[in-house]
Amino acid sequence: MDKVEKDKDISFGYFQNQSKNPARTWVLVIHHEFKNTDDVREGNQDDVSKLCSTFTRRKCRFKDLKSITKEEILSLLGNRDNLFSLFTVNGEEAETPEMFILFILSHGASSGTIFTDHLAKKPNDPNQPFEEYHTNDVWNRLKVIPQLQDCIKLIFFGPCRGTSDEIRLPASKEILEKNPVDDKSMWFSIQPNCENLIIFYSTVEAVRAQRNRLGTWLVTGFCEELDSITKDVDLIIFLTGVKWRICEKATMNGAFGQTPQLQFSSHKKFTVSSFPMVEKTDAKSKTDPELLVKKEQNRYYLWRSTNKLPYRRGRALIFHDDKHVFLAKEMQISFQNLDFETRLYSVQRLIKVVQEVTSVHNSGLSEDGAIVICVLARLLNNPELGLTIIYHKRQKSCCE
Repeated sequence: MDKVEKDKDISFGYFQNQSKNPARTWVLVIHHEFKNTDDVREGNQDDVSKLCSTFTRRKCRFKDLKSITKEEILSLLGNRDNLFSLFTVNGEEAETPEMFILFILSHGASSGTIFTDHLAKKPNDPNQPFEEYHTNDVWNRLKVIPQLQDCIKLIFFGPCRGTSDEIRLPASKEILEKNPVDDKSMWFSIQPNCENLIIFYSTVEAVRAQRNRLGTWLVTGFCEELDSITKDVDLIIFLTGVKWRICEKATMNGAFGQTPQLQFSSHKKFTVSSFPMVEKTDAKSKTDPELLVKKEQNRYYLWRSTNKLPYRRGRALIFHDDKHVFLAKEMQISFQNLDFETRLYSVQRLIKVVQEVTSVHNSGLSEDGAIVICVLARLLNNPELGLTIIYHKRQKSCCE
């Protein structure tokens, strides 16, 4: 069979039980290079080239927009006609996408701040003269386009989320003293809490995102993972693989690393198609052998340093109703194997215990590096209360 014919149905992926129907996938990259400034984003064009190559070989519709203004960005993402016209081909409007992938590559700061490389008319900070918008501006606009309600919206935020560097352990006393851990690095927002919306941050809050002349670690890790998977895999497992690749990297001196953050809520089950790069026999082939995965890799995260020292404490709080006692005990054993302090509670104590934990953490008395809250009970989506937990025929809103 001719290679073109063989690969004609290759795409980014497909929905559950629809492997013969590749999902219509649009990819948009909004990027700012900050050319002619003191902080040029080195490797920006390399990032765009990698993404273009990776997605077009999978027959995705790919567009990139360079150095557009804040007003142009928000107008594009919040207006159906503007967005759809961008993907028009030969004057014919494209069918509504089933998967919309958005990469935003720029400079940024804490609390979801993203900068463009255009000067602001009235800067909030004289030391930061550029236009700024926020992560919630992005997803709130995409959420209001009716045609995208049933479409999976996968958003990658590449900007830094602060100025701290993430220390790789083990580390010298000098490095630890010069780079204290920012408490905000443990923050985890519940937003946007919307169906079919998946958010992938390049790093955790308050921490710097790494890049070099070859591009960002985010884009490099994403493309390497997508170009190397040898079997179809669930979307969340695939994204976990991307996280693993980024977590495994380190700066040239081995001192600093980067930990991405993945957030998702209820979404259609989606499978990413395998379409690995094939190593050629041609002597001129530039295929990187490191991209070719020959066997399954062990991708468990270690909760101890290479010197077997524990990281900051991990805790798992498992709440269950009467029907999930056995499952709760099984889950407790799993977390104990990860060196997590683990406790079981009745689901009736959920709100009180979480309030106590939050109060202690916010007061600075806690040394928790990770807190996992598991709820094993019947859930109901109440039109007035939102997501609720049902126990003893009573409903309690999760928002409380």
